[in-house]
Amino acid sequence: MAGRISEELARAVSHVLSELIIQGSIRIEALSDYDAMVQHSLHGWLQYAFIKAADQLGLIAVPETKIPYDHPLSPSALVPCAAKRCRHSKRVDIGFFRPGGRLLGIGECFTLDEFHGSLSSAELYKEVSKHIAVKRPWITPRDTILHLVKYAKLGFRPDFVLLLITLPYDLRVKHAKWPDQRLLIEKGSDFFHRKWLELVDEIRKFGISAHLIRLSDKDIWLDGELSIVFSREGLEERVKRWLSLASSLIIKAFSGPPEKGWKWIGDKYARKKLGLY
Repeated sequence: MAGRISEELARAVSHVLSELIIQGSIRIEALSDYDAMVQHSLHGWLQYAFIKAADQLGLIAVPETKIPYDHPLSPSALVPCAAKRCRHSKRVDIGFFRPGGRLLGIGECFTLDEFHGSLSSAELYKEVSKHIAVKRPWITPRDTILHLVKYAKLGFRPDFVLLLITLPYDLRVKHAKWPDQRLLIEKGSDFFHRKWLELVDEIRKFGISAHLIRLSDKDIWLDGELSIVFSREGLEERVKRWLSLASSLIIKAFSGPPEKGWKWIGDKYARKKLGLY
């Protein structure tokens, strides 16, 4: 049941995002430029896409839903030099509820400043500390989400998790502001897309339905598959890739001798069935 609802919701979110982009509510430049992202309130529009899609399916979407833990998250257990203070809850971007108040699932939105949030806190710290001194390590969304699905209090454990990431094809300096982001840009968007998909797989291991929506500056991907193309350039590139694939195939009709088969059918019977008599 949760799997069906979450899949329908993920598809509805994808279509709402496409509509918002086509009508100009979500600006294309906000999907590929850090300053434009901030100026045009991209994160708020992503939350709105969750809310509108939920409404279409008869669900209630509540921003900034608080999920309490049975077992607190200790940042210093993830990265030794991190803050000592434990976290006893997490506020998620959206909580999805049935009418009547039962929590069904959660949704999290990640804009350009968190494209690397699929790395573990320890992995990020190791990568960045090779180049700069890290005073306050970031506890990444990967670790906080996995902690939530493991230790959310009874009645707050989600049946599904939807992750919505903003990840353009060509990561450049304009997509990042902070030093840790700039140091990781060279890994490329494909690398981070795979890491987000790996996070989804990890969530599913806990018996929770999970889906990843990737919003680029040209199209929308759902669970690693291209779902919606909303830019002319994206359509042209897709056609070019198809033409390239088609032209690379060399197919000769009946290029080989036929193999004998259907030996139980006699020659006379076959000719009669084919109208040759």
